[in-house]
Amino acid sequence: MKTYLAVSLLAVAASFAATPACAQQLVPTGSEIAFTSKQMGVPVDGKFRKFDAKVAFDPKKPEAANIAFSVDLA
Repeated sequence: MKTYLAVSLLAVAASFAATPACAQQLVPTGSEIAFTSKQMGVPVDGKFRKFDAKVAFDPKKPEAANIAFSVDLA
């Protein structure tokens, strides 16, 4: 699951790269965080309903990129 989340965050950052030097806010209606875990060998699907992300990325200065990501685990 950690790998899937990391890949998802990188995909989000790459999608914001088209707008240089600009902070982007997540659009909740067009976003989803879903996962599958196994309990006793049986796949269990789930999703997080409340989350937020902000990405600041400038392709000319990738080392200065900033991502803030929060998930309500309740």
